[in-house]
Amino acid sequence: MYGWIFRTLPGPTWVRVIEALILIVVTIAALFTWVFPWLSTYLELNTPSIGLLLVSLPHPVLSPLMMITV
Repeated sequence: MYGWIFRTLPGPTWVRVIEALILIVVTIAALFTWVFPWLSTYLELNTPSIGLLLVSLPHPVLSPLMMITV
């Protein structure tokens, strides 16, 4: 796919390299401007996934529920 894009770009090789770099920068800018903000509304990235875990231990001496911070 990238070879096809590079062959499709007009001009000599040095111009195609510059055009390809411009395409990469525009693609990254579009991702950070529109795609990632739209996607973040559907993902819960602000909720912590590390917290308190309740672990049941089979050992009779230890308490049946022990709080472990992960």
